[in-house]
Amino acid sequence: MTKGDLGLCSLYLATTLWLTWCAVTGWDHEPTWVSLLILAASLIAIIATVRETVLANERRLVTVLFEREARRSGISKPPPDGAPLDADQQAVWQVIATHWDDQNPA
Repeated sequence: MTKGDLGLCSLYLATTLWLTWCAVTGWDHEPTWVSLLILAASLIAIIATVRETVLANERRLVTVLFEREARRSGISKPPPDGAPLDADQQAVWQVIATHWDDQNPA
C-alpha cells in the first residue's frame, strides 16, 4: 500500500471508531433506530478499508506480472505512468491481460 492508501485507511478506521463511540454513548439518550443506523454507517468505513486493500493488492499483482513478462521478453523496465506503449510493451501487456482474464473469469 502507498502512504496515501495507508492514510485513507487510517481515516476510515478513525471514522469507524468515532461513529461506534457516538452510537454507544447515545444508546440511552436517543431512539434505538438512530444508534443502529449509526452502527450500520460505521460498517461502510470497514468495507471501504477492505476495498482499498484489495485495490492495492491488484495494483501490486499487475506490476509483478508486467515485470515478470518484461524480464522474459527482454524489456528493461515498465513504462512510466501515462507514457504510450511501444510494440513490445503492448505485446507484453496483451499476455498479462490474457493471463489475468484466465485467472479471473467474469
